[in-house]
Amino acid sequence: MSSDGRQLALRCLGRLDREPQRAAQAVVREVLDGPDVRGTEERERGLATELTYGALRWRLWLDACIAERVARPPADPEVQNLLRIGALQLLVLDRIPAHAAVHATVDLARRVRGERISGFINGVLRSLERDREALRQPARAQLGAHPQWLVDRLRAWVGEERLQAVLAVNLTPPPVALRLHPRTPPEALPESTPSELPGVVFVDSEPRRVRDGVRDGLWIHQDPSSAAAVALLDVQPGHRVLELCAGRGVKTSQLAMALQGDAERAPETLIAMDLSPHKLAAARRLVRRWTGAEALVTVAADATRPLPLTRGLLFDRILLDAPCSGLGVIRRRPETLWRRTPEDIEVLAAMQTAMLAEALRWLAPGGQLIYSVCTISPEETTAVTAPHGPVDERLTLPGERADGFYVARFTR
Repeated sequence: MSSDGRQLALRCLGRLDREPQRAAQAVVREVLDGPDVRGTEERERGLATELTYGALRWRLWLDACIAERVARPPADPEVQNLLRIGALQLLVLDRIPAHAAVHATVDLARRVRGERISGFINGVLRSLERDREALRQPARAQLGAHPQWLVDRLRAWVGEERLQAVLAVNLTPPPVALRLHPRTPPEALPESTPSELPGVVFVDSEPRRVRDGVRDGLWIHQDPSSAAAVALLDVQPGHRVLELCAGRGVKTSQLAMALQGDAERAPETLIAMDLSPHKLAAARRLVRRWTGAEALVTVAADATRPLPLTRGLLFDRILLDAPCSGLGVIRRRPETLWRRTPEDIEVLAAMQTAMLAEALRWLAPGGQLIYSVCTISPEETTAVTAPHGPVDERLTLPGERADGFYVARFTR
């Protein structure tokens, strides 16, 4: 069954409204990989992705532009999303003519909500179209797409001279980065550009060939900053390794490969922990697909509390990729712009502090521990690690080819 790109975007946005804790990336892939979308042209899939992420990135500013043109903003989430999809095409995207954007969005509204709603949406979009040139001011729009508290924090963190560049990066599509399986044949890889980290490349887009390669275990989505945190840990075969907050296993698969070395053996010296049994099940599947190993020791546990490990057991390498505000990867998780609050940073920093203190208890003499977060807030980075005296630390600001990321390394 084929689907229209705008209709698919409306479905993605609607699902995020109904499931507010879900990540946009997961929802988009779930919808676009659904059985009823298999007949959809790549062009329409691309449009759906562009409209969904665009509506999320620019949501605050689009809503402000829309609110100026209606007596009372609609309370119906689907109507709100129809307006956002239309406004995005008019005010942000360049390749869709204004008349086509209005016509296609109004037609979609008519199909899904009827004549009365389509008339309302037509009126709002026509008003936006008349003011289109005055509204399309990049610097002003970029500020409007960020909550004021975040603009103030970013100004303090990166300085006035770099503020606009970081705001712009937050609102642009991220590069598609892939970590290659060592046994991936060169001819299987689409056209790509190497990153600074060996084994990680950038591709210009995410065509079906890239998706098929993920499914077949040829490569996996992973930003170089994330992969570099694991590489810095310098895991060698024979090391006892503990990973906390393992999630769905992207870094776990990288650790398992390092432990496996050139031998075809299970990474029995690796223990992966996470609060979510569901995510750990996904990690086991990924490690099995990536390494061929059938066994991965996983433990569902809260890393802010004493870990359920055998007393006296110590690890040569520990990776703590802690939950964080995600303020360094807004372009990958655009919902951060209107979900996060300043209070979240305080709560997360307290969790990270407890996790790091507990993790260090299990580090063997001569061992190394990596603490990493995909954020740039001082509360979640240097304020957490400074009391423990890291050996070295690195802070990367969001840029064209890099996510905002912080890594600290400890040695006992």
